[in-house]
Amino acid sequence: MDYEAYQSPITTIYHKVICSFYNIKEPIAFERLKSLLFEGKINPLIYIDSTQNKPNTPYTNLSTKQIVLNEQYLGFLWCIVSISLTLPERIYAHKRQIPNYFDLAEFEDLDEIDVICA
Repeated sequence: MDYEAYQSPITTIYHKVICSFYNIKEPIAFERLKSLLFEGKINPLIYIDSTQNKPNTPYTNLSTKQIVLNEQYLGFLWCIVSISLTLPERIYAHKRQIPNYFDLAEFEDLDEIDVICA
């Protein structure tokens, strides 16, 4: 593996992570965010910290009023979500390769199962 050229998934989709924070669809949340920005209670900049070596949950830096996201933590979440979305699909694909395997959920009528099992 070429460690010099490696980019974490978070670095690759950095702009999408930031855009998801700025593109708020719910009007109540959007208005609340605007009022907090106008009052100076929050900073509109989001900082992704890639200097820490261990995962750390998101927090707010009280001196700068910035949301700080830990790249290691976001990478951990990326792995968990990726596995949870692809693992059932992989298991199902593997079972389909086993001879004489069939899924009972595929059959609408029990008579179809009787024909196969006879």
